[in-house]
Amino acid sequence: MTANDNINALVDIALNLKQQIENRDIEKLNMLFDENARINIYGRFYTMKVFLSNLQSLLGAIEQPGFDISSVDESEIGAEKAFIALSLEIFWIDRKIWDEVSQLATLSLELERDYKKESNNWVISGFTLARNKKVIEKQDVPIFPNDKRQPTFLDGIFNFWY
Repeated sequence: MTANDNINALVDIALNLKQQIENRDIEKLNMLFDENARINIYGRFYTMKVFLSNLQSLLGAIEQPGFDISSVDESEIGAEKAFIALSLEIFWIDRKIWDEVSQLATLSLELERDYKKESNNWVISGFTLARNKKVIEKQDVPIFPNDKRQPTFLDGIFNFWY
């Protein structure tokens, strides 16, 4: 197997993860993970059991969940272990307001060979999801949502449009 084949295999696991979330198939999603996988979402650690239970509750409360992979930020592939970090845009329809919500995030997956199933396929042994701040481009100056700068005169007049 070439290095590209390995990277493709890791991206395929992320795409399979995406498909199972979009299909709301918790059983197939669980099969992608090692039974002792470490789960870290926004700095909180979960067991697989709690993670899957919380995910099932979340999927029951939203519509059209999904994510798009915008880039592979980092990868490291060994014979027994691998790592991949992906930039994502996560999106869903909020049932309370029936509007699309999106969040930029980084998904990092640690993987290891699964010899228990005698397939030598990769399984997820570590899952980390971290939020990224959205940068709003305005007058060629990046402005972050918590920026305390005062708007210019024209921004104040026309801010109801955007």
